[in-house]
Amino acid sequence: SEGVSSFESDPSEDSLSRAPGAMQLLVNENFATKRHRIVVEGAPGQGKSTVTQYLCQVHRLALLGRANEVSRVAPEHRALAARVPFRVDLRDYASWLSGRDPFSDDVNARLPVGSSPVLESFLAAQIHRYTGSTFSVDDLTAFARASKLLIVLDGFDEVADTNLRNRIVAEVSDATTRLAELAIEAQVIVTSRPAAFVNSPGFPRDEWQYLQILPLSRKVIEKYAHKWLEGRSADSRERRDVLTVLKEKLDQSHIRDLARNPMQLAILLALISVQGASLPDQRTALYDKYIDIFLNRESEKSRVVRDHRPLLVQIHRYLAWMLQGEAEDSGAGHISETRIKEVLRVFLESSGHSPELIDQLFTGIVERVVALVSRVQGTFEFEVQPLREYFAARYLYDTAPYAPAGVVKSGTLPERFDAIARNFYWLNVARFYAGCYSSGELASLVEGIAELRSGEQFRYISHGNQLGFTLLSDYVFSQNPRLTERLANELVESE
Repeated sequence: SEGVSSFESDPSEDSLSRAPGAMQLLVNENFATKRHRIVVEGAPGQGKSTVTQYLCQVHRLALLGRANEVSRVAPEHRALAARVPFRVDLRDYASWLSGRDPFSDDVNARLPVGSSPVLESFLAAQIHRYTGSTFSVDDLTAFARASKLLIVLDGFDEVADTNLRNRIVAEVSDATTRLAELAIEAQVIVTSRPAAFVNSPGFPRDEWQYLQILPLSRKVIEKYAHKWLEGRSADSRERRDVLTVLKEKLDQSHIRDLARNPMQLAILLALISVQGASLPDQRTALYDKYIDIFLNRESEKSRVVRDHRPLLVQIHRYLAWMLQGEAEDSGAGHISETRIKEVLRVFLESSGHSPELIDQLFTGIVERVVALVSRVQGTFEFEVQPLREYFAARYLYDTAPYAPAGVVKSGTLPERFDAIARNFYWLNVARFYAGCYSSGELASLVEGIAELRSGEQFRYISHGNQLGFTLLSDYVFSQNPRLTERLANELVESE
């Protein structure tokens, strides 16, 4: 993610080209010594986690003296003064604060009585878990006194519980103060999506430097495309064809908007390499096509995918919905191998499929489709959160019951939209969900936005307007220009 700014929320192409790259800014020693508390904000798929992982790896290479590997890093991304990097998944820390042991293979394991909630205790436990060595808070304190520290706390937005978010803010702020007094120098970086509602729990802006990851500029999009083609060892013909189509598509504003997100740009390039100029406009349709093309390729390589493709897609959607709900409730968002197989058994039996397919389908899920990855041995999670949100949206849309006239049923399409649109943790799911609507269903979506905007609470009125503009920019209503005009006029009049 190359564009970062502390101030601009709707940047021009010119300002994007002038903004420093995220990595370039975060690795800068002058910036690091003056900014010890940083919140990096960005929309889904903009690369918040990627850039901070990259930052940690660059400092690790510098500490280990890996000269050959450091030489492969762009000069503007190299660390002049190495810091000892620690990376924390804030979902794990949220579990820790809730009294659950995030490092145990048993998802129900509790922390020992008397365990400390402070961040330093969590860091010591994480070091012990991943090194196998005995490591205490006293060891961490002694180490800090002789070190420059970089602590990355990733995924604040993935902690859904308001009380836990407030506790994380308090504990992290206190720990930052303590570490600043102990260490030679300590920089703490938190990643998050922008707050969806007014007064959402967050780090105090008078104490923390907020940086916003901006959309990719045209120049950076082209640079990314060259690196993407280089990474897949594309031959000269493929490089020429993909770059030509990309250049043509970037002249269309709606495609250019999609390309300004690194994850969606990667999907766009994958589609161009297969389809050429024939591309969908909508975010949901883009993901639909990406998954479809990916499975086409895997069907040629894997009998499991070829024989059970629709079932594998259904299972991914179900797992995404289940894990999205659990992540909101507990902050976990991952599942053990044993539990995946149990979920598969229940899913197969409830839908009338043979339980004998469990092993085949498990292999297909973790080895062929690979939307689920294992970052911690024995557990699996969706590779990136937007993929989980996409599959969850598809599950909610596809399983919504039909309610004919005169028959009352709960959980219909409008009811589900209203529920997820009001919940900040499900907002990206709501965007994908709205993109599933057919032309005949779009009128109910407009009514749903109007109902959200008519609420008594100001936060819902403002949020309804913002969501309406977002869905327009996602080309959700492109099938019906009349509804597009109607919604746009209603939103503009209410501003």
